[in-house]
This record gives sequence, structure tokens and C-alpha cells, in this order.
Amino acid sequence: TGIRHAGIIVCTVDSDYVILGHTHRQMALPGLLPKATIINPGSVGFPTDGDPRAAYTLLDTKTGAIQPRRVDYDVRRAVADAAALPTRERALYTQVLMRGSLK
Repeated sequence: TGIRHAGIIVCTVDSDYVILGHTHRQMALPGLLPKATIINPGSVGFPTDGDPRAAYTLLDTKTGAIQPRRVDYDVRRAVADAAALPTRERALYTQVLMRGSLK
């Protein structure tokens, strides 16, 4: 299957870091793979980990330092900008922006 194939590829990566996205959850997972640390920088505009602030991660490839960061921003303005979205999508997006969660 596609997921199994992706798992095989990730496990055989010859790199110090594997940078992932799409989960919208900020994390660093050292030691999970034989050689690489898995990093997800988080989400700037659609966080799903319960923290509505914008998330990004700094990686110093010389020292190996991984620095997750959070930044406050004008969530109310982002919600107002979402007014052009269809009703169903707008409601979900507004919830995620305000709570940082799909729940």
C-alpha cells in the first residue's frame, strides 16, 4: 500500500532530518528512525494541537539545535478574512483559528 511504501522510504532515509508537514502538529522526534530526527514545524494558520498561535521551527543544521517557536497574531482578523469562505468551511476554519483544535 502507499502508506507501507512511504514507511519503508522514510525508514531508509540517509539524512540527519526528515521534515514533514500536513499534520499541523508541531513536533520533533529524535531516535524514532535509525539515523534521522523527524521534525514537523507546525502550522502557521491551521493549528490542530490545541494552541492557536502560529507555529514554526528553527533548525540549526550545524549544531543540531531544534527550536520550536510560537507567535501570537491577530486571530480575529484571520477569522474576518475567512468571511468569504462557504459557510461550512468558514465554521470549521473559525473554530480551528480560535481554539487551535478540530474538537
